[in-house]
Amino acid sequence: MKSILQKNTNLNLALALIFSFFTLSLTAQDFSPEVSFNLDNSVMGEATTFSFEISQSEGETDIANSTITTDGGSFDIASLTVGDIVGSGSGFIGGGSSSGEFSLVVNALTENSADLNVVDFNSEVIGMMNISNSSNNGVSIYSSNTYEDGNNVTAGNNQQVELAGIFINPMSSFVTLSSSIFSELDPNGPSADYSTQWDLMADFSPEVLVTLSSSEPSTFTDLTFSVSQDAGEEDMASVTYAFDGGSFAISSMTVGDVVGNGSGSFGGGFASGDYSIVVDQVTATTAVLNAVDGENVIATFSIVNYEDGGAEISSTSPGDDNTTTAGNSNDFTLEGIFVTPDSDMLTMTADFVSEINLSQTNTFEVTLEEVVDFSPELEVVFANNDCNAATDMTFTISQDNGEIDMASSILTMTGGSFDFSSSEVGDLVGTGSGFYGGDNTFNLSLYVDEVTATGAVILAVNDDDETQTSSFTITNLAEGVQISTTSPGDDNTTTLGNSTAVTLSGVFVNPNEGDYEFYGSFTSELNNSSEFDGAYSVVCPCEDVEVSEAFTLCAGETLTIGENTYDEAGEYVNVYALASGCDSTVTTTLSFFDVVATPTISGETNATENESYDYNVDVEDESTLQWGVVNGEVNSGQGTATANITWGDGPSTGSVWFLLTDENGCKADTAFLDVTISETVGITENTLLGVNVYPNPFKEFTTVEFNNPNNDTYRISLMDARGRTVMNTSTQSSQLIIKKENLKEGIYFLEFDGKNKSRQIVVIQ
Repeated sequence: MKSILQKNTNLNLALALIFSFFTLSLTAQDFSPEVSFNLDNSVMGEATTFSFEISQSEGETDIANSTITTDGGSFDIASLTVGDIVGSGSGFIGGGSSSGEFSLVVNALTENSADLNVVDFNSEVIGMMNISNSSNNGVSIYSSNTYEDGNNVTAGNNQQVELAGIFINPMSSFVTLSSSIFSELDPNGPSADYSTQWDLMADFSPEVLVTLSSSEPSTFTDLTFSVSQDAGEEDMASVTYAFDGGSFAISSMTVGDVVGNGSGSFGGGFASGDYSIVVDQVTATTAVLNAVDGENVIATFSIVNYEDGGAEISSTSPGDDNTTTAGNSNDFTLEGIFVTPDSDMLTMTADFVSEINLSQTNTFEVTLEEVVDFSPELEVVFANNDCNAATDMTFTISQDNGEIDMASSILTMTGGSFDFSSSEVGDLVGTGSGFYGGDNTFNLSLYVDEVTATGAVILAVNDDDETQTSSFTITNLAEGVQISTTSPGDDNTTTLGNSTAVTLSGVFVNPNEGDYEFYGSFTSELNNSSEFDGAYSVVCPCEDVEVSEAFTLCAGETLTIGENTYDEAGEYVNVYALASGCDSTVTTTLSFFDVVATPTISGETNATENESYDYNVDVEDESTLQWGVVNGEVNSGQGTATANITWGDGPSTGSVWFLLTDENGCKADTAFLDVTISETVGITENTLLGVNVYPNPFKEFTTVEFNNPNNDTYRISLMDARGRTVMNTSTQSSQLIIKKENLKEGIYFLEFDGKNKSRQIVVIQ
């Protein structure tokens, strides 16, 4: 491609001759030109600038001709005329000895090709190039070297060529760019070939237009959306329309309402039709809408009111088996359900996302008219808030002087229901009163005009002239109720101030206990809108509970009621709060049985080991009697006033104990009788321990003292009445303290084992 640069100056000729002389010393010639390509726009089907660069290193064989081809796409030859500049380039030859810039100018045209002149800055033609569209597919760019420099070796060259915006990308995911370059040593081949693949992507530039039917602030308006895409663009996956102010009148919607319509064309016109937009689901702040064609749901989208103001429409497109559209258009209108903000400007943003995650954002601004005052106030009051109970419901609507007249309102409550099951047409179900025109007062009577399957239609009649002033449509919803009202018109659209308080008497039934909401909107005679919301609570009523009880305790016992403990006879009153919030009053009468006298045990206190003796108490027969012994055994008489006891080995000590429980279950203090046990023969004089336990019985702790003058080691055990050891310790002292701690009330046996032995009864209260 030496011909694209001017090389016929004496300087260039001299450089060429010098370089030719230099290369005569080379023994072999390389031919490996380098080629690179670039498309500045990779979107399918769009025009792009096609650039390529060819370069050679010093010592390579000169290029004779080159052909660049693609396997797709085309040149926009039909738009060209002779003389058009369709590209440019630059380069150097002779290792940089000569360089320059040039333009590509159309010289001749046919239906599928164009001859281009290579023109330098002096407007001289320094070469030629041909571009053509292949008959099968793709394009071809051909150029040849017509300059003879007397050698076939280059000192190094580089040419950069740019065809500006006349190449049209193919409608495919990639295009292959190839080059075949032939040398002067063999112009017919073989060639130096190079090929690369260029990835293409589909276009994603949906067009959207959003219009409002009204530009007044705080006014109901239609929203119309027009969305379209050209054939070959990426399929749309989702779209979100965000509004920086205003809101949708969701509170006035019920499932099944038709809130809009639309029409569309899809698949490049393959399918088209009209559809309705129907409410499918409603909450306090959101609604789901279906686009319905006959009985078929063809699309679903949602509308949302933002907590801090503003709103959003979002939809997701159903998928298909490809990611490219054949062209589509869709026009739809949401009719009168959007309320413009109370401001001078509304900004809307449309965010589109394609199926391959391309995105596009469009922003629209609407200048709103001067703000008008339309701010009615609503108050809702219930005669009672008892759960599931019928109650009077009063709602008061008022406006200040100078506001736009009210045309209608709608109130939705999330709990409760109206009961008109026993009502008939003409029944009086409520009253009302108020004023209008600043100082004109009136009184109303509310009559049933129609009983419906879900509620009733109520007429408000002026008591003075018996004219109808307004009407109420009451509807029981799946959860809660809805009240729609209409006001009569007058000869103007501005109020001097008005207020109406309406009471529906005993026909509203409170819901279950809980917290509920009400919300809704007012509409003016100029179609302005004002929204409101509030809350109400319902509780289940309860009754106070009164309980009386009486207790008789044994002497020394106590009675605990709640946090109070009583140990004296008397009448005590305690009040407790129930979970329902009511009070439970407990009146307690407390008395005590007489103290049970402790009986006296009579019998032998100096016994002989292994001998039996009778022991007696003087008690009444109806009492429960229990005998026990330490260092001995009860042979008979258990449960009677006389027990026969055989004593254990001596020399030692033992004890007889007796517990009396009277007919009331009250126990006397345990009676004890200590016994000295002697050996039968060969009695050895041993120093007895002389155990002393005080206090005994005890409640918290007791002190144990015994004779141990030589500090002998004794193992001391405490056993319960069933013989189980509950304490075991060793000591060389003559004193021990026993604490109750976790021990239960009852009779225990304290056993000493050492130089001398002894058993002692201990009672824990």
